[in-house]
Amino acid sequence: MPALSTAQARDVITRYSKINSEANANRNRRLLDTVEDGPLYAMSVSDYTETVGSHFACPFLIDGVLCPAQRTRR
Repeated sequence: MPALSTAQARDVITRYSKINSEANANRNRRLLDTVEDGPLYAMSVSDYTETVGSHFACPFLIDGVLCPAQRTRR
């Protein structure tokens, strides 16, 4: 018997994806810490510091809107 049903697994993945996307969009380490830890958390946070101040941090539109890194430069 699986640890989670298909519906439960879908709910877990949906929750992770939503929180992870919001944390990454806002570079929110505290929020990210609620869904990631260990090496994955370390890699995600290193992306935050690696792209700070970069002119190419997000050179594209997300749903027709400039990403957070670019909005602050305009």
